[in-house]
Amino acid sequence: MSSCSIYEIQSRIAGGDPGTVAALLSYDSACLRSDTPALGASSFDFETINSRTGVLSINMTNAKSTCGIIAQGIPSTDKIFCSAVVIEPGRIMTARHCFINGQSEWRDISACLPQGAVEFATLKDPETRHVIASVHGVSEVLKRTNVGDDFMVLDLKTPVSGVTGQVAQTAPTPFGEAVIFSYHDLVTPAGATTLPRWRQKARWSLPSCSFTQVKNACALTKCQSIEMYSGAPVWALDEAGATSLAGIQVQGGGAGLAACATPGSATIPSVYDTNLSIRGYAK
Repeated sequence: MSSCSIYEIQSRIAGGDPGTVAALLSYDSACLRSDTPALGASSFDFETINSRTGVLSINMTNAKSTCGIIAQGIPSTDKIFCSAVVIEPGRIMTARHCFINGQSEWRDISACLPQGAVEFATLKDPETRHVIASVHGVSEVLKRTNVGDDFMVLDLKTPVSGVTGQVAQTAPTPFGEAVIFSYHDLVTPAGATTLPRWRQKARWSLPSCSFTQVKNACALTKCQSIEMYSGAPVWALDEAGATSLAGIQVQGGGAGLAACATPGSATIPSVYDTNLSIRGYAK
């Protein structure tokens, strides 16, 4: 492929190009391989990133009835369906659409919540699983309809160790560098490792991942992502050079600045790109 554009693959599929599969494989390895940090990423605090970045998965032992049926259909071998960020020791944030659809109806996977089958684990401590206890402010979450409000907070039964206080927050700035580090089920790194299978497949965002435009509560980015990155934190450096949360991914493909919430309509600003949409904190 000539570039890291998902639209090139989409056009090949639409045109019945027999080289589509090869193009997809090339896209994965060339654009989402990311064994090394993004350009300029040496300035980021990876202790913070690893301790606050994680994934949501289904514990199949606890998955019963509808939950078990839906979980069986999750393509991830580790039953990972979304990513999340630790905003304080006992709470995480993820994308609202991981559990609720655009009509404010619970998705089938939400049946796993009361069963204690939804778990969270961080990149730093992937073997410690934290059961989701409840949806924070559930009545308010269900009222949200704007694509710019695609976020929700989940309470954990046990706090994440090694994390203190609320996550540092910053608003995205034009041309500011960003880092996304999350699970990628399509690419397996070379060489043996003792890390859990899902952690072996954690990957950096595309090098040169950065914000390109900021308008009101929204911003465009050059970042690239795939399914299961929903809810993944997007890290940026604040004015003092500290690693801070600038957003979380919520959706990709065609969501423009106009789709975001207007200033004052939400606590957390939204960030969008044709490849990646994120939502995160503002100061």
